[in-house]
Parts: sequence; C-alpha cells; structure tokens
Amino acid sequence: MNYTTMKTTKTFLSVLFVLLLFSASQCEKEDLHTLPPETQEGKNTFGCYINGELFVKGKAPGMPGMAQRISATYSHLSKELCIHSYLNPEGSMHIVVKNPDSNKEIVPELCYYYPYDYSQSCACFVSRQNGVVYLAKYDPVNLIVSGRFSFDGQCSNEFMNPIGDSMVHITEGRFDITLEILD
Repeated sequence: MNYTTMKTTKTFLSVLFVLLLFSASQCEKEDLHTLPPETQEGKNTFGCYINGELFVKGKAPGMPGMAQRISATYSHLSKELCIHSYLNPEGSMHIVVKNPDSNKEIVPELCYYYPYDYSQSCACFVSRQNGVVYLAKYDPVNLIVSGRFSFDGQCSNEFMNPIGDSMVHITEGRFDITLEILD
C-alpha cells in the first residue's frame, strides 16, 4: 500500500468515526427520571409512581434472568384487556380491564403490584374493582392501547387474599403499548 492510499484510508476512517459519533448523539434517549410522555402511538412506554417513587421502564436492569417487558393483550373470549409490566428490580404491575373502549374511564376488575423485595410480609398489593383506568385510545385494528391509571393496593398473600392494612398508592400511571389480540 502506498502512502497516498494509506492517507486516504485514514482520512476516510476518521470521517466515518466522526459521523458515527454524531449520529449516536442524535439518538433519542429515554429519560429515566421522569414519567414517559402521554402518547397514543404504541411506543411501548409505561410508568407511574408507587408511594411517590418513580416506576418506569429502563430505570434499572431488571431481575436476573427476566427481561424488562411491557405487554397488552385482549382476549375475545373473556373480553378482558390485560396490561403487564415487568420493568425493574422493584417489581411488576398488572391491570385487568373488562370490556375496554376508547375515551372511557373504567373501574378495573383487578390491579396488582408484585414487589420483588421478598423480605416484605406482603407478596403483592391488590386492588379489586377499585381505582381508575382511562383508556385514551383502544384501537384493536391498529393494535394500540394507551391511557392513564391509578389505584390503591392492599397488602395480600401469594393467593391475593388481604393479610393486613398496609397499602401502596399507585398514582399518575400512564401507558402506550402495542396491543396483541388473543383467540
């Protein structure tokens, strides 16, 4: 390889490196210190406050062996929309809504939060037919569900039976998820 070819190759690689750095800096990064914005595009976002503490996707690496995952499924058979979030070491959250519809405030059938801190006496915190879910968009054609939620969950055992007076307060919840239709 002659000197001119080496110099051209070195210049090309330098320019390529600078372009890669520039393009990487333009990537949209999730803000892990605030709730995700309220969108209706199926962006797979989920967040809320649990007793004032932020619970969002990406805040922490997740449980060992468990990927961070958000899902929304609708079953024609049971007519239930189920929203699941396995987001970080703090725990997972699940919301079940019967007969979902857009632009509608609904009392959910069931909401529960499973903290992954197994030293607690509560296996989970459950809310039955309590709380609020507002479905801003329920679109089974374009497979998008988005909205807001809040609920108070009571300390319960692994069978979801109440075992004490301890409560968690889930507030300012929001989600925008790609929907999967079952059966």
